[in-house]
Amino acid sequence: MSKAARRRERREQQTAAEREILQLQNSLSCAYSTFNHTLDPELLEASILEIQALQSRYSSALRGLKLLYREAG
Repeated sequence: MSKAARRRERREQQTAAEREILQLQNSLSCAYSTFNHTLDPELLEASILEIQALQSRYSSALRGLKLLYREAG
C-alpha cells in the first residue's frame, strides 16, 4: 500500500472516529435532558444507566481517536 493510500485510510478512520464522538456527545446530551426532566424513579434509574454506558463508550472512542492521531504522528 502506498503512503498516500495509508494516509487516506488513516484520515478516513479519524473522520469516522470523530463522527462517532459527535454522535455520542449528542446522545449524552439527550440522555442528560431525559434525566433532568423525568420524575419517574424507574426512568431516572434507566437514564442513569444509559448515561453511564454512553460515558464509557465516549471514553473508549476518545482513546481510539487519540491513538489514531498518535499513529499519524
